[in-house]
Amino acid sequence: MKYDIVVLGLGVTGYATAAYCSQAGLKVAITDNRARPPLAERLRQNYPGIELTVAEYDYEVLKQAKRVVISPGINPNDPVVKWLNENNKEVISDIDLFLEKYQGKIIAITGSNGKSTTVKMLNDLINISGKKACMIGNIGKPVLQFLMEEAGESCDWVIIEVSSFQLHWTKTMRADIGVILNIYPNHLDWHSSYYDYKKAKISLLENSTQGVMPLALKELIENTPTVDRIKEWIPSYSCLNESSLAIESRVIDALPYALHKSAIATCIIAKLMNIETYHCCRALEEFQPWPFRCQHESSSYGVWYNDAKSSNLAAARYAIESVSRRHGSQVIWIAGGVTKNEEFSEVARWARKFISQAVVYGQDRELFLNALIGVCPVSPVGTLDEAMKLVKRTMKKTDIIVYSPAAASFDQFENFQHRGQFFSEQLLGLLPV
Repeated sequence: MKYDIVVLGLGVTGYATAAYCSQAGLKVAITDNRARPPLAERLRQNYPGIELTVAEYDYEVLKQAKRVVISPGINPNDPVVKWLNENNKEVISDIDLFLEKYQGKIIAITGSNGKSTTVKMLNDLINISGKKACMIGNIGKPVLQFLMEEAGESCDWVIIEVSSFQLHWTKTMRADIGVILNIYPNHLDWHSSYYDYKKAKISLLENSTQGVMPLALKELIENTPTVDRIKEWIPSYSCLNESSLAIESRVIDALPYALHKSAIATCIIAKLMNIETYHCCRALEEFQPWPFRCQHESSSYGVWYNDAKSSNLAAARYAIESVSRRHGSQVIWIAGGVTKNEEFSEVARWARKFISQAVVYGQDRELFLNALIGVCPVSPVGTLDEAMKLVKRTMKKTDIIVYSPAAASFDQFENFQHRGQFFSEQLLGLLPV
């Protein structure tokens, strides 16, 4: 039996891909090496005609595939990828399928940190300006789910948040405007090197009609044809002035410090789109951030911030520095989870300046512990719950606490939303509001 599409991996993206292909009349199957993929029952109920094999990848099914759509999180070094290459299988992403169908205007945004905030900020801005924008991709709604639900007919601009994983697997990436917000070491447990990680990010600009990127990263594309695609450069906040941005810095200054970089990027993109400054100001003044991005938690005992979205050291450093500068004080840092093969040698340099003490938990707490010993008091515990209780026992009422995990959540939680919600709920029971 020949399959038009075999989906490799039944996550959110895999489910949306299978549903889309089924509704398009394609012969589709799914194979997953997990015994109980989280969406298996939903698939069986809603699409009983789709063949699903679990517990290990079904190579007999893969042999019958005309094309294989790979879930973005599958590592390029996985044995199944080697088999696909050796058997000359066409491996594509869900974004490739999306681009075969969608003909509207696309803004694609990537970066190590700040993607989701910038996507939402730009989405709000476009809608305020009188056009309609839709947010899809790595931000939560798979691109093919968007096609099924809205057919793309009602959007003037689709904004795709795209990860380095998706960029790696996508063969036909294109965007009217491609944006790189920043590049820091990240996902080095997946990419073979920092060079390959940067290469994946830069590939977005290589496939965009117009590009936007930080001026600080210009050296990555100098002496290449890609530099001619860059129409706007994102300045650092320290270089912000009227000549580099057509909006008064006071509007950005009024935002929480953690949103400044996203605001600058959003205004630069808006400039490229010829959106009026008035609309930029209004969008920034009315902006409501996503939950768990340096979110202030109500409490009458200490000042607590929930930055559960943080999954790498660069994100944690930015949150900690932002909060510390805002309050003019060092902070207590709660961190931990599953790290991404990052280099911890630089942690001491900035931790010494911004952190008064730390409590670390989870699978890779030893990495945090070793990086912070001799820099500040640091205590290892098993779980986030234990970390919060230890902080409560040892803190003063005037202390500032930042929960910024700097790691993935999968040792103890389903995702960053789960751990963010857990933190908020535990805090309610732990402290007076």
